[in-house]
Amino acid sequence: MPPLKSDKKSPPWAGESVERRTFLKALGVGTAMALASCQKLSTQHSLPFAQAPEEVVPGISTYYASTCTACPAACGLMVTVRDGRPIKQEGHPDHPLSQGGLCATGQAHIRELYHSARHKAPAIGGETATWEEVDGAVAAGLGKLGTKKLAILSPPITSPTARHLLQSFADARKGSLVEFDPNPGSTSAGLEAWELVTGRALVPSVQFEKADVLLSFGADFLGSGPNVVVHTSGYAARRALADTRARPPLRHIQVEGAISLTGAAADERWPVATREQRLLSRYVLKKLSGSDAGFSAALASFPPPANKTLADGIVKLLQKNRGKSLVLCGSDDLAEQLTVALINQQLGNLGKTLDVANPSLVQRAVDSAVLDLEADLLAGKIGALIVMPGVDPVRQLPNGAAWAEAISSLPLSVSLSDHATVTEESCSIQAAAHHGLEMWGDAMPQSRVLTLVQPTIRPLFDTRHPYQSMLTWAGFASHQDYLTYLRSFWRENFYGNSPGFEKLWNQSVSQGIAAAGATSTKLLPRLAEVEVEALLAVIGQGIPEASPELEVSLLAEVSTGDGSHAHNAWLRELPDPLTRVAWIPVVRIAPALAQKLVVEDGDVVEISVEEATVTMAVRVTPGMASNVLGVPVGYPRDNGYALSRVSGGRIRNSGLAAAVSKSGKKELLPEFQSHLSSEGRPIVHQLSSYDEKPETPHHVDADLWKTLGNPETRWEMVLDLDACTGCGACAIACQAENNIAVVGPDEVANRRDMHWLRIDRYFDGDETNPDVKIEPILCQQCGHAPCETVCPVLATVHSKDGLNQQVYNRCVGTRYCANNCPYKARRFNWFEYDFGEELDQMVLNPDVTVRDRGVMEKCTFCVQRIQAARIAAKENGEKGSFDVKPACQQSCPARAITFGNGADPKTEVSKRRSNSRAFQVLSELGIHPSVTYLAKVRTRDGGES
Repeated sequence: MPPLKSDKKSPPWAGESVERRTFLKALGVGTAMALASCQKLSTQHSLPFAQAPEEVVPGISTYYASTCTACPAACGLMVTVRDGRPIKQEGHPDHPLSQGGLCATGQAHIRELYHSARHKAPAIGGETATWEEVDGAVAAGLGKLGTKKLAILSPPITSPTARHLLQSFADARKGSLVEFDPNPGSTSAGLEAWELVTGRALVPSVQFEKADVLLSFGADFLGSGPNVVVHTSGYAARRALADTRARPPLRHIQVEGAISLTGAAADERWPVATREQRLLSRYVLKKLSGSDAGFSAALASFPPPANKTLADGIVKLLQKNRGKSLVLCGSDDLAEQLTVALINQQLGNLGKTLDVANPSLVQRAVDSAVLDLEADLLAGKIGALIVMPGVDPVRQLPNGAAWAEAISSLPLSVSLSDHATVTEESCSIQAAAHHGLEMWGDAMPQSRVLTLVQPTIRPLFDTRHPYQSMLTWAGFASHQDYLTYLRSFWRENFYGNSPGFEKLWNQSVSQGIAAAGATSTKLLPRLAEVEVEALLAVIGQGIPEASPELEVSLLAEVSTGDGSHAHNAWLRELPDPLTRVAWIPVVRIAPALAQKLVVEDGDVVEISVEEATVTMAVRVTPGMASNVLGVPVGYPRDNGYALSRVSGGRIRNSGLAAAVSKSGKKELLPEFQSHLSSEGRPIVHQLSSYDEKPETPHHVDADLWKTLGNPETRWEMVLDLDACTGCGACAIACQAENNIAVVGPDEVANRRDMHWLRIDRYFDGDETNPDVKIEPILCQQCGHAPCETVCPVLATVHSKDGLNQQVYNRCVGTRYCANNCPYKARRFNWFEYDFGEELDQMVLNPDVTVRDRGVMEKCTFCVQRIQAARIAAKENGEKGSFDVKPACQQSCPARAITFGNGADPKTEVSKRRSNSRAFQVLSELGIHPSVTYLAKVRTRDGGES
């Protein structure tokens, strides 16, 4: 990707005349220097390169292809680097899986590189130490293991090189490598189920584009589930095929207790408790297996689900679409996961909508392994524990307090992390780790997909690559660093010691993806024997006779996830798409249950499961099953993980019998949206087929304002609500690109958030099972903008290419424009918001000014990108329209955003605007918005269910 060239201008003082504004600025600087002359100031020297790197041009961005390390999904990255400083992460458009998408966590991960509280040096016993002291202490501890064991605890490992290194390190000391996935939506039970069905502990990759019917049993594959970017991309692409009539509409049915982002997107949703969900899965398998004696006997004892008519409709729909259906499961119950796997087998989906030949390798952690480690740890059999970055067992396991005590008593305990964790407080050694943008690595998120991680900045502090630490402790560091180890592993395992390896390696570094020729099948899990009797025994496992009066379902929210990034302020201030609450955990309960318990939003309740109790504020949420409490995990306080239980050798996160009591306290919720419903107003539309047109209000033809701008250029945007899932990636991308301030929970509660792009959510219809409508709202760049006519200082004016501009240094903060904006998409800087220490401020984009207190700000369609693209097009001799992508569009996993010149009929935005589903919000006001929406389609026809 060629770097953009700068627009070099002479400084304003280079000419003979001096403008008034320039004089006043110079006078201000002179006054400040005079006032500072009596103070002792530190001298800072700015030195040029002795020999500038070839790729570095001051003020010009360079782009590096890499792989995201924020989670095991390993999406492709394009990192924007300015003067040696990474400032933005985008999705890699050529990545075969993520295809240019990047989630909110991936967008926000760069914020942690410059976090002022990140570890800056290793420590022993909480006291800063040198790496020589750390290495000596680890060597001494490993040398004294005796009969006790070494254990390495890691998050799911996607890197084949890292897996080989860690496993070799553990094997050499007769220890164990244990992978742990704390996400409540993990596929631990699914791994075991598919091993029983296929003989290999794997999760098949999902082929959404080949499915016409999708049935999901609690799988939140669009929200917090594993591989969310890949799944969102595939799901949206399948719906786009229906829009072009290339495929029939996708029929998506979601069965779940706690409403999820995936459930919100479904065509039909059944809010049911855990027991009913399991009964439904058994019933579907029983009907599909027909006269098979083995299945009939194993399933004979299960009663039909409560709504047998609807269940029969689902069975009929699946039978009609054999080989073109897809059934997914997010349950922590092995029997239910196995039942769903067998349903797919009965329908002939394996090898079609589920690819078992090229499985997903993002999830390979099973609960039994970490529970076995816990048993050994508490029994005193472990002599050394090494905790890799990304897991925090003291906080993420139900028996966390016992872990803390046991770790504290170990002769050797090492925590490798780039930030403080609860677990490291119990560890004797804190080995400060690099951030992902400071190190080399690789990833294999799916068989035959191999990508590379490369550093984009020198390490900022005295930290070390976590796998370099492992090499050091293995005794190899004297002759091999991790980059050398990585290259050797690739040479031997993927390129067969090819003589042209250097060229292939350089191509891989440049592309971020392994060059052609890389292949290896030996890294997949080995096949095992499939025993039909074992399958039947598992699916025949009992289901409770009745659902508990109240049950807890633990869930990971889009922002905080499993808690690994809970220290990231961008993510903490990103509201949950459904509750619209940020910063604090809230328990989701159905309106009927809230009425029964006599509680409302903000009431603080105590939730108990057996002996564990957490305290949270209530958020009344339509669409919840009537007896289910949706409790989030991953927050620093009131952590829902405490309610998880261990049963049958697995960690249980759903169907947990609970009790609730009122505390008598109330908490002001930091909410971004208090009103639940659109109240029937035509501001967001939903259709029942792709041939329908939204019923829009009468359009006002009267021109109340003079038409402005250049008729050859009008920047416009189209947002496809059928593709948009409300994941929030666009909101974080906008925040990272445009230096949007974090205001904190108190100011959010005061309705003073600064997000330029918000994602409104409405519950319409029956509150027990409503339609969830998602609609991103940003400045609509109105052609006849109401804000422009009321500004007394001309701070908001129209550009020649259709942009509603905001001139910050004119604005005096009257807020007339905000009062006159029908979309309420403008933000006022109430305070001089704190961007943190100097390190924190390194994340700021130098192309966008940091706004002062007392001015209005809003979406600009990323005008800095438009200007840069215009300059590049001009220098390249291009005329007419030129391509540019605002930050929100560039990494949208669903590709729901289209942007371009709406005055040119050949552009994609013009074509999308002509879609039959198109509508504009409040177009009846005659203000000519430049943002068009395409209505959501929910297919419910056919009569099968």
